[in-house]
Amino acid sequence: MKMPDQTHRRKRECIAAAQRPRYESDVLRRLSASLVGTATLCSAACMSFPPAITGVTIFPADAGGQPQGTSLCRTLAPLPRAAQPEPAVIGVRAGMDPRPGSLWLNDPSSGLVRITLARGPQSFVFYCARLDPSEHFVIAVYLDDESTPALTALVDRHPSESVRSSPAPQVRGLDGTLSANPSAHAVVRGGYRVTVRAGAFPLDDVAVDSISPWALMPDGARDLTGTLTLDVEPATNARS
Repeated sequence: MKMPDQTHRRKRECIAAAQRPRYESDVLRRLSASLVGTATLCSAACMSFPPAITGVTIFPADAGGQPQGTSLCRTLAPLPRAAQPEPAVIGVRAGMDPRPGSLWLNDPSSGLVRITLARGPQSFVFYCARLDPSEHFVIAVYLDDESTPALTALVDRHPSESVRSSPAPQVRGLDGTLSANPSAHAVVRGGYRVTVRAGAFPLDDVAVDSISPWALMPDGARDLTGTLTLDVEPATNARS
């Protein structure tokens, strides 16, 4: 004897209701597995870039790194017709030899820098038109638009591969004022360790004229030049 249509409909609804959760559960399980796989691939292949140098200052210091006087060079060109004398601009080029005329890494109009670091050792030459004389200088490096220097190197005119960071409680900032010194010899940013390996300022026996206090062009006077070498490696593989 045949069942009424109403009974058939109820049976079909019950069967569909019983099957639906199993289907949705299977889809969610597969989707979750797919998302986990995508995340794993992205973490392996979509690695972040090393940090960028967004500022450099150089200032006279004593043997302990404490700033001396008010003299300063920085990667920011003075404003034309400024109301008072401003710090001179630092010109930055890649490499170790200040004599060849490679391209500036600065913005030509403002003097600002944004140098994304690469993995491994890399060196930079710094040019400054004027600074008060001193036996020691501090080179301070700012990373990723931070307002205080991440790295410092206490240097003299003798190139050294055992440069230490400034232990002084203060540094002279990009605006020329004194501030607390949070810098170190090595820092970790975005999964990379950046370490100061070598440096010197000012270099002896280097007679070049590449910069003026006001612009990235010669001014007829001998420049002060120096070098800094950084090493960049993934933080998990870093050595001290």
